[in-house]
Amino acid sequence: MTDLLVGQAVAEAEACVKVSSRRYVRVDAWNALRPYEREYLRCYAAGSSAHRSVLVSRSAARLLNMWTIPDGKEVIELAQSHGTPPSTKDWPDGLLYRHMRIPESDVYFIHRTDRIGADRKIQVTSPARTAIDIARFHGVRQGAVAMDWLLRFGTLHDKRRQWETIQAKITRLKGKRGIANARQALELASPWSESPYETLLRVILHENGIEVEMQLWIGPNYRVDLIWGTLVIEIDGLDKFENKPHDAVLSQLRRETWIREQGYEVIRFFTREILRNPEECVRRIREAKARADKRGEPKVATTRERPGQRPGQRPPRFP
Repeated sequence: MTDLLVGQAVAEAEACVKVSSRRYVRVDAWNALRPYEREYLRCYAAGSSAHRSVLVSRSAARLLNMWTIPDGKEVIELAQSHGTPPSTKDWPDGLLYRHMRIPESDVYFIHRTDRIGADRKIQVTSPARTAIDIARFHGVRQGAVAMDWLLRFGTLHDKRRQWETIQAKITRLKGKRGIANARQALELASPWSESPYETLLRVILHENGIEVEMQLWIGPNYRVDLIWGTLVIEIDGLDKFENKPHDAVLSQLRRETWIREQGYEVIRFFTREILRNPEECVRRIREAKARADKRGEPKVATTRERPGQRPGQRPPRFP
């Protein structure tokens, strides 16, 4: 995607969108991009142009391909690796300098893939520091989403070590602004999430006194996103239906019918519903749980391991 970036010479000859002080994208290419792709290019271009600055928080997450939740207010976030940030009046539109120092141990380098300007690496905060700062500056929900992304990878032993790494960095940052958000986000972190919106809805439900489990099997063929007792909560992104909408709908109906036949209630949400009206989602879930409770005991119990497979390691125990 970074091959879409062009320099000043092209921008002087063709209609382009300016994404940083020295980088542009042709208008037709820009209009074809999805919002998250535009944000990636904006952050990449800013990081490529910065000489003494480090991309932090959600801007670092973009380049690390870390989960983030859009809120319509995203700006490029930078901090100085040394020295002081420029005066506020000198900040370009859509750019925010965080007044914090980033130690070398928290700096991560990403190799540039475009060929505009001098060849240098882009500085971003390390994945663990990035997740912590997202929680500090953008709240527990956003922080939990980022931390769940970190806990997705590797063996259960690896996940445990990653959890301990985050915990150690939070301890080191004791007293910093918003660090309580990071501690709370880590308490809510789970190694089982498979999408940012699973995490987001799980945290929203927790805030409303509802505790759900994630990614449990019902029989050998279906693993569900979230489950509360005998209520199955599924989350669908619109992109699921873009390429083969007919096949996707039929597969979803077969899945849902079978799960209902085993004694479960099923409710589905699109990601935009969770973003736009989380309170309504909670209300609908409570109503669906009341219906689920009337079904009685299910025919098939949920399991952490897929039925018929050898048992794996025990789930990691995070304090």
